[in-house]
Amino acid sequence: GEKAQAVHRPPRTPTVEVCMSRILPAEWRRVDDPVSGSCYYWNTKTQATSWTVPADASSIEPSCSTAPPSLPPPTLPPPATPPVNMSGVRVHLNANKGAAPSDGQGSPESLMPHRLRAVPFLARNMALISSGMQVVLGIVILLRSEYRDGVDENVPAQTIGDVDLVIVVDSPNGASMCAFCLLSGGLLFGLEAYTFMRKTPLVMPWLWPARALGYFAFALPGFITAHALMPPLLGSVFYLITSLVCALSCFSKKPSGKEWSWHWVSDSKEKKKTEELGGKYEGFAGFLLGAPRKFFVESFEKNLLPRFVFLSLFTLLNLVLFIEAMVRHANSEKGKALRGEAFLLCGTAPCTSGDDPNGIPIPANPLLQDVGTGFWFPIAKGFGQLLNLNCTVMLFPVVRSLIKWLHDITSTNPAWYVAWIPYVIPLDKNIVFHKACAKYFILASVIGHAAAHYLNYSNAPYYHAALGPDTYDPNATYMAWAPKAPGADPLSPGFTGQLLLITMLIIYSGAHE
Repeated sequence: GEKAQAVHRPPRTPTVEVCMSRILPAEWRRVDDPVSGSCYYWNTKTQATSWTVPADASSIEPSCSTAPPSLPPPTLPPPATPPVNMSGVRVHLNANKGAAPSDGQGSPESLMPHRLRAVPFLARNMALISSGMQVVLGIVILLRSEYRDGVDENVPAQTIGDVDLVIVVDSPNGASMCAFCLLSGGLLFGLEAYTFMRKTPLVMPWLWPARALGYFAFALPGFITAHALMPPLLGSVFYLITSLVCALSCFSKKPSGKEWSWHWVSDSKEKKKTEELGGKYEGFAGFLLGAPRKFFVESFEKNLLPRFVFLSLFTLLNLVLFIEAMVRHANSEKGKALRGEAFLLCGTAPCTSGDDPNGIPIPANPLLQDVGTGFWFPIAKGFGQLLNLNCTVMLFPVVRSLIKWLHDITSTNPAWYVAWIPYVIPLDKNIVFHKACAKYFILASVIGHAAAHYLNYSNAPYYHAALGPDTYDPNATYMAWAPKAPGADPLSPGFTGQLLLITMLIIYSGAHE
């Protein structure tokens, strides 16, 4: 047979994996070259770099001294900062392809789009929330004639004083801004949904500067009319923040069509894929029709009954606390004062208790009773009670030590007084409950609380005339947004409430999965 002839091959440069298997002295670090796939060595004390393995390294493997052809041997520019952490774990540098790393962190210009890759999704969520809130504000204006048409009320003498009184508050843009809020909110929500609910999502780069300019333009009317009409100002603030985030998205790594796709309803492609795999696809209509049967089946077959019981009890608790807070604040001295009923005055504000011995009795006010003010105040307080409850409760499911302790005391021979916990509280679904508190209970409470206060602020001219300037300002925008409006201690509740709404916008936009 033919003799096998040895084939001469040039020495192969050891790969990064080979170099990583060596044990180096403490002051040495390995750095991989993205061009050649090889590694070089860096001394953190002397800042020396070399393709050669340090002499005191523990290794009997082939040397790394052969320099990669893409770089001149034997030295490289010393890194300014360690490219690996102090535990020796290699850090992905994301350096530009075709160039050796010039520092330990990579070029800020090349890394910035990657670091901002989540910003487009934040912008999209902000846009959806802002446009939805704009629709809610339009409904608020629609419900209150004081916002739509202004106030022009003649108050005869002896009603709240000895002389005739005329209450006039102009709202020249009320009707047009009501239509603007409803139409712009619905239009922008639909356009945003159109970009990701399509079969082929829209991810063109020019959409981001267009979004930034569009939301900025839609924010202007609310700022222009804010002196006379309060509700659209919040929507304009939301739109302005959304515009800034969209502008920042112009510098980020743009999402692909697959990443941008977010189907809220079923599509034919998903149905076909499910049926090809042998499953039965269930659309939204089928889900609704089969929900009762599915509830009873899963309650026993999948042992989901404890979860349903717990959520039912928690919902009932929310309802009870809402009614309790609403009734309590409706019967408070402030609640009576806003409805025009007789109340006790302590200083310049209604007393906190009806039994206050220092309270001065104030007679009923026919003006407020005729107008029908004070209806929305206790409703806002009821939703505020739910916010207090749920914002506190949502923290407990993410306290790992508490969940672990409950698991421990209920898993093995539990005492009779804790044996019921696993059957009522689904400890294995603590994160699900944490998200449910935010998605359903807190979100609904925020919308209800804010909307009720906004509806109540429409009565500001009547409150000012009946209760005096120390209790209420006639301008609803000032009452809702001024830090030192009447009732400030040290900041007005309206101003802090607006800050919380803006905070909620950022939290909910960034927390979406």
